[in-house]
Amino acid sequence: MRQCPACDFHNLDSRRSCLKCGTALAHRAGLALEPRRPLFGGALTALRRALGRLQRRAARALEVPLPENVPHRFPFVAAFLGLIPGLGQLYNHQPKKLLYLLPATAAGLILSVHFITTPYVGNVFIASTLFILMLSYADALVTAARINGQYFTFRNILAAITYPIFLLGFFGTICAVMAFLQWPFFTIFYAAHNYMDPVIRKGDRICGEGITYWLRDPKPGDVVRYDPRRFSVELPNPDPLDGDPRGITWRIDPQNGWERVMAVGGETFESRDGAYYVNGRRLSREYYPLLENCYSSNFKMECPPGKYIIVMTSRPEGGDFINMLRAQTGEGAERYKGEDKFRPGGVGYPGIVTQGWEDSCIVDRKDILDRTWFRSHPSARRRFFEAKGPRFSE
Repeated sequence: MRQCPACDFHNLDSRRSCLKCGTALAHRAGLALEPRRPLFGGALTALRRALGRLQRRAARALEVPLPENVPHRFPFVAAFLGLIPGLGQLYNHQPKKLLYLLPATAAGLILSVHFITTPYVGNVFIASTLFILMLSYADALVTAARINGQYFTFRNILAAITYPIFLLGFFGTICAVMAFLQWPFFTIFYAAHNYMDPVIRKGDRICGEGITYWLRDPKPGDVVRYDPRRFSVELPNPDPLDGDPRGITWRIDPQNGWERVMAVGGETFESRDGAYYVNGRRLSREYYPLLENCYSSNFKMECPPGKYIIVMTSRPEGGDFINMLRAQTGEGAERYKGEDKFRPGGVGYPGIVTQGWEDSCIVDRKDILDRTWFRSHPSARRRFFEAKGPRFSE
């Protein structure tokens, strides 16, 4: 063992500098060090030396010495504190590193949020911010180990990085269980069909969170994931000359759907000539339903106290009346059996009559599952769903 003349730390005989303080160690007579063989005629060696000089200059400029007379540090406590850049460094008594990490992280977060909807550019800033977080994690871990006189190799650091990845997977499992129990914390849904095209297409990943609605009630402009009531749609007979004037009734049982909250209890919602009004005041376009111009007829609804108006919008996919809906066909299809079974209005496509569509647009608070706030995939279609600006245009 070779003892450091500066800090008295005992190092391996093969080391040229002290592991703890970095002081150069005097060469011991009789200890033969194996010479390094140059690769590719020394070109790589010259490049490595040049990069090494640049690294040493940067290290001297940014060098933060190990603190002295510091009690034992817990490496993984420092590491997980380091996931908040600067906090783990403060735990290790190195406040100078806070001046490096905090501005870099703040800049990364600001640029990531600003360019998150820009294809590819947003991915670069997100990856850079994650790299800074992992760098802070690794630095806090290695520094705490060095304060204790321990040594962490690069392989040890890579193994330690699996800890936050494991915790992230555990957090995802907890979120999935809570969503299954109808207590959503954070959810990501995959759109399996082209429902509500072009707003939601097949393959989109829709992110939602339920924390907001633990603190407040839904408000107009929010896009929510909810479970509306079932209703029925009668399609007219496509061949009226066959002697059978009856159409086919679709019993539609909507599953998880994404729509915008249009009005709350005590308000009156109206669709008139392609525009939308609440209490007679015209809404701004930001507060329109996710799909516009889905109705060929005007309608008006009164929202009871304690409830919400969420207008169900959809467009046919492949000629079928199936978008975000699970329609029962085959044995589930029923023939039209009387006019008293249906009432006009609702969806508003020509020749279609509905029953219960207006009632399905009046939603109880318990049927709103979470707030939909972001479409994360594909990167070219990223967007926030939150309505911005004033609610009314007048």
